[in-house]
Amino acid sequence: MSAVFAIANLTLREAVRRRFVYAGVLVSALLMLLAVIPFHPHRADFFTEDEIKTLTGQMIETFGAHIAEFFAFLFAVALSAGTISNEIERGVLAVILPKPISRFSVYIGKWLGINLFVLLFLFVWVCLLQLSAYLHVQHTMPNLWRAYFIMALYPLVFSSLTFFFSSFTSSLMSIVTPLIVVSVAWTEDMLKMFGYMFNVNTLKIAARVVVYVAPLNPMSRWLEKALDPQLWLSLQRMRGSFGPKDPPANWIDLGWILGYGLVVLIAGAVIFQKRDI
Repeated sequence: MSAVFAIANLTLREAVRRRFVYAGVLVSALLMLLAVIPFHPHRADFFTEDEIKTLTGQMIETFGAHIAEFFAFLFAVALSAGTISNEIERGVLAVILPKPISRFSVYIGKWLGINLFVLLFLFVWVCLLQLSAYLHVQHTMPNLWRAYFIMALYPLVFSSLTFFFSSFTSSLMSIVTPLIVVSVAWTEDMLKMFGYMFNVNTLKIAARVVVYVAPLNPMSRWLEKALDPQLWLSLQRMRGSFGPKDPPANWIDLGWILGYGLVVLIAGAVIFQKRDI
């Protein structure tokens, strides 16, 4: 385990050396804008003062959480891409691996270091969202702390997927391929909408298949459950005409998310064990 933590520490330092801290600070500045931008609803004829505060808090909570999880996902993919393949191409691993450090320790240590870096910034971003909420509505949003653990699944799962591709492809392909996989999974709602709107069976089947490419849909359901966004209830009612509604977040979904991340992480580690350095 000491070797794993040593590699994780080196990976954290490498992320700092690659100036990703500046990117994290830039995202933090973006989230701080939520604290100063006046986006309160002003239709007092439709809302009471308490309803305006509630709506404002939900807007900060929901939009802010989606911004934070998107950048956590993006950082995880960007940092993980090429972590294995790029260091093989540069000859770094050829120096490290002859030492008494197993390939598994190197692989897991790098994965751990990257996720520690991303999750630390994710924690900072949630704190900034809480500050924004307090400045606008004079109270924090407890649901955001529950949502933090769901948002953390995005970097954990998609860094595992990126590591998997990094274990046998070039550094360029290791960043492009996970983005393609995520894009395919993201099309589920669109395929379902057009499939049921125009009654195209091929699109309906495709919508049922692409959900298994990456667990984006169950992750979104769990994030919505954690946030409990009353703001979107009316939008959810409108989806009835675009095919069957998604089931509520459940423990099977969570098992699928964690299982997916664990399988691709282990598969990547097995491939890395057999790759020529």
